[in-house]
Amino acid sequence: MTASPTPIADVLEKAAELEALADRVDASGPDVCLAKDIFRAIHPDKVPHSVVLQGYGWHEDSAGWWLQTGEDQREPRKTIYPPNWLGSLDAALMLVPEGMIWMLTNSGLQHATKPDFSKASAVVDHWQSTSPMRESAAATPALALTAAALRSAAALAREKGNG
Repeated sequence: MTASPTPIADVLEKAAELEALADRVDASGPDVCLAKDIFRAIHPDKVPHSVVLQGYGWHEDSAGWWLQTGEDQREPRKTIYPPNWLGSLDAALMLVPEGMIWMLTNSGLQHATKPDFSKASAVVDHWQSTSPMRESAAATPALALTAAALRSAAALAREKGNG
């Protein structure tokens, strides 16, 4: 039995959500609420439902989710926190879609007439892409790579929806 295709409206909605998150990353600094929103968009099946009965169950805080149970008093608690995509290059690389190439530079976007050392830029794309590059400029390399990877994931979602 094969899975039914995702309706094009859902694909376009997911692509738009990823693009909007990339725009927020470009405009911000490390932000735990933004990291949670990225986690929700990329891993909706891993976000616990916040069902709390008499204080027990999954709770949500500004940085993630944690489980409170009656018997379980262990430390640390069972938690789900997004990786540090916005502050770590290693974590941001986890967002680069499989098979894509990536590039970082410390001098702003390549098409600038002169270097802009106040921003880092990143590109995430196919090796021989025929579409415009998915690029991003942000305050730090991790932010730029995160935003470019989200733009690339959005483009892949659109490609799958059109194919």
